Amino acid sequence: MSIRRDTTFDGREDVQVVQKGLAAAGAGVLLMGFLPIGLGAQAGNSDFATIDVEGNPVRWNPCQAEITVQANVKKAANKKDGKKAQKKAKKKALKEVKKATEKLKKSTGLPLKYNGKTKHVPTGQDWPDAQGNSGEIVVAYATRKGKYASNLFTSSGDAGHGGISYTLWGTPTKHAIDRGYALLDAKKALKLKRGFKSGASRGNLLLHEMGHAVGLGHASDPGQLMHPNLSHATPRGFSDHDQAGLDAVGAKQGCIKVPAYAAR
Repeated sequence: MSIRRDTTFDGREDVQVVQKGLAAAGAGVLLMGFLPIGLGAQAGNSDFATIDVEGNPVRWNPCQAEITVQANVKKAANKKDGKKAQKKAKKKALKEVKKATEKLKKSTGLPLKYNGKTKHVPTGQDWPDAQGNSGEIVVAYATRKGKYASNLFTSSGDAGHGGISYTLWGTPTKHAIDRGYALLDAKKALKLKRGFKSGASRGNLLLHEMGHAVGLGHASDPGQLMHPNLSHATPRGFSDHDQAGLDAVGAKQGCIKVPAYAAR
């Protein structure tokens, strides 16, 4: 009855946001996506990619009662704005997280449930344990220093990270995701257009990182949301090919029987 929890072998994926008209000059805003993938490797085709262990996608158990999502929007507002404007901005950011959760729930069939706000910011190699009961998936606007900082950002160009941790048990090896996160660099995310519009929008960045938090990797088709370049070619939300990937890690794949001794 041995188990192993993996997050320490890291795979890094770049997300570049290219504003229309700037790509040729290389003047895009870099958005880096970070995906701790344990011992797994990204596998897939031109349509989608998943995080695989021994040939099988790592995914959440769709038959657990719920997968809680909590949001930290403390830094989702510009300091230069007045208190009233900051409050309004945070309210809109929270609304986007709730909407993204519902979109992902509908697309995957997973029992995702928004479960309120949190002050927690995923950070450090022990982020899954530190996350505790702050939500099985935490979505947070994070900074580079200060109270709401995360050291999961790997360069000054990073604007988003999505990650998972998963538990492995048994012979042959079985596995299930037990924690996830979606980080937005507050300073950079606030410069993107609000809502779930096509192209480089805040909603698309949010869905992209949450896509990592449910087990998706990067796609090679620039017409997909999970492609590493968010540009004028990026659709409004998940494309048909993105959906194929979400199906591969979603409820259509059936329940995972996680033994009590392997549960986090």
